[in-house]
Amino acid sequence: MKFIVALALFLPLCATLDVTARRYVLAENASKFYTELDNRHENVTLSIDPHATALVLIDVWVYTSNDRTPSSLHGPIPKEMGKLKALKCMYFSHNNLNGSIPKELEGLTELQVFLMRCNQLSGELIDFSKLTKLRNVWFDTNAGLTGALDGLGQLQGLTFLQASHNPGIGGPVPASLCGVDCDAAATGVTCADELPQGCCGISSCGKAPAAPPPPPSTMGECFPQ
Repeated sequence: MKFIVALALFLPLCATLDVTARRYVLAENASKFYTELDNRHENVTLSIDPHATALVLIDVWVYTSNDRTPSSLHGPIPKEMGKLKALKCMYFSHNNLNGSIPKELEGLTELQVFLMRCNQLSGELIDFSKLTKLRNVWFDTNAGLTGALDGLGQLQGLTFLQASHNPGIGGPVPASLCGVDCDAAATGVTCADELPQGCCGISSCGKAPAAPPPPPSTMGECFPQ
């Protein structure tokens, strides 16, 4: 049985989304869907009741909008999200989330999709190498993130990485990412001469012949293609 948490469309202004056991029960029979928001929804913050007994059953969490209309979820990512041990898909793009990515998320070993693009996140990247089931990762256009891509280069099942427009992210690009649909343009990531030209979307990358096209990316079990 699938358990999904998504935000209803009609929240009052300056509302707080308190995720409690009762909400999980109400979501038990929901179908998987995107929550499309518009600018009528302002100042929505996210909190999680750490005592909610159904936390371990949630496997998909979507709170997003489209590219043209950012939604209004703001504030830090609660460290309690690390308690969602069955979570496969975390999809919070085009919001105003800030602060760092909690290290507690390194314990989400079932996670397949991590989508945090176009927020206001900052601080060091978590150690993605611990999330061995990751297939699809987006954290582009956050501007304040720092760290390197080493951990992501260790993920054997990774099919897509969007890390661009994060000038604080640096270090050498792992050679393994040259075989992935990867974009690290507009970052501080460097590229060794022996790597293929254009690896990870870095225009100055490598002097070796361009790599063949990567295999198709996948969203895993979150959004089957």
